[in-house]
Amino acid sequence: MAKTDGESTFYALYTVCNEYEEIRLQLLVPTKELLHLKMGSITIGFDSEWNYDTRTRLTGSRAVVLIAYQDKILVLPVFYFDKLLEKLIKLLQSEKVVKVGCNAGAGLSKISCDYAAHVDRRNEIELCSFASVQGTAEGDRISLSNICTTVLDAPLYKGDDDRLSNWECS
Repeated sequence: MAKTDGESTFYALYTVCNEYEEIRLQLLVPTKELLHLKMGSITIGFDSEWNYDTRTRLTGSRAVVLIAYQDKILVLPVFYFDKLLEKLIKLLQSEKVVKVGCNAGAGLSKISCDYAAHVDRRNEIELCSFASVQGTAEGDRISLSNICTTVLDAPLYKGDDDRLSNWECS
């Protein structure tokens, strides 16, 4: 490969292809190891729940925030807090944290409104939109249950008893 003063500068050509085997990126790299390409971001699963009154169609403040990372799930009953925990705000504001979930953007927006805390919306992945674009799920209303049925070949039951339960109870 290229040499500067007789010394090799680059030892490999790193190539990234998409699912159609089209080249999307090529880089001359100093080593054949891929350690220098390790992502600088953390991906978390994000969801939140709040009470919804079926008669008035009004929503309450955010009641529960759920964060999944690797094999752990953290369930935070934020209904009891006057303001969000400082560490949670930093996590949601971090540009290095990618938030993934069905309707995650709406949850992040509601947290911004309910707690006057600016959260970083640049690094969010809407799982339902992603599944639609990838052709994994189809229809007007894509849900996490539909995605689970298609991808995992197992339905995710989320009945009204769960969805409309009292998220503010202890």
